[in-house]
Amino acid sequence: MFRPGNERFTASTSVRVKSFEDRVKRDRQWLRGLIPGPLYRNQMLQRWKIDATELENISIGLACTLDLRQQAYRLVHASYVDRGIAIATRSGLKFSPFHLMPGTTTFIATSGERVLGTVSLVEDSPIGLPMESAHSSEISLLRHAGRRIAEVSTLCVASDVRGKGISTLLYQALFRWARHHRHIEDLVIAVHPKMREFFVHGLLFEQMGPKQQYGSLNRALSLPLRIDVPRAFSRYREIYDHGNRAIFIAGYRTNLYRFFTEDTLTCVRLPDVASWPLALTSPPAWAEDDVRAHLLACGVEIARLPRQARKTIEAAYPGLLDNSFYDAANDQ
Repeated sequence: MFRPGNERFTASTSVRVKSFEDRVKRDRQWLRGLIPGPLYRNQMLQRWKIDATELENISIGLACTLDLRQQAYRLVHASYVDRGIAIATRSGLKFSPFHLMPGTTTFIATSGERVLGTVSLVEDSPIGLPMESAHSSEISLLRHAGRRIAEVSTLCVASDVRGKGISTLLYQALFRWARHHRHIEDLVIAVHPKMREFFVHGLLFEQMGPKQQYGSLNRALSLPLRIDVPRAFSRYREIYDHGNRAIFIAGYRTNLYRFFTEDTLTCVRLPDVASWPLALTSPPAWAEDDVRAHLLACGVEIARLPRQARKTIEAAYPGLLDNSFYDAANDQ
């Protein structure tokens, strides 16, 4: 059973609640920072084993319907409330305008009709990226360099199935989608400092800038990390494609290089890669009626969103400009 790290990081809320930072044991943070990268990887790989029984009836794919999306956002909301970085809302849904952007892809892990885990790939858009509220200068440098960037956001797994490899499979689906379907050049993520070693030594991310307080996460500490996606696979091959670097997924012997680049797991279901070399696979589109229903369910009025978010959403879903939608929202 492998516990790859904080499966529950990222949120967006302006309320003042008990900070997740208060729950971190500082004495262990500096000790982890002293572990050399090669030693950390050896210890990590020894724990990287996912039993076949843990993946029974698990399916990883894209959230394509309103019901699946809202199950994912309920899971995120519940996780944030449980950790004390958000307060419970009447809807029980985590609302983010980034989820409504046409370039955002939400991945889900399901068992039957239940969503067990989720993560979203948020591509750069006119409203930017979620982590820019804490790390704007680092993102601006990538953007000005003309890089095609996207953020790993709202990773969350249900409390009763954590440590069973679900976050690992979600990562694999996201990495492969970003590389082969969306041609992302840089993946970025904001993580708590205690997760630095897992992402930097284990998944080979690089730290982009200094630690900051994440205002929308009740001033929790945050580190900005990135990985050059095209270059990452050669680095994975150099470090992990060796006989003594094996991991075991459902009884199958592999390594992290093959896991992220070659292995096709039957439980991970993504669309076929486009036949044209530079063609992009579009994320599942929101129907305007679903956007309308989601906004109403969340109790969100478009007129009260930040100006750029409002303009971008209205441009993507022009049917929302119908006055009847605003009348219905005001009746809630």
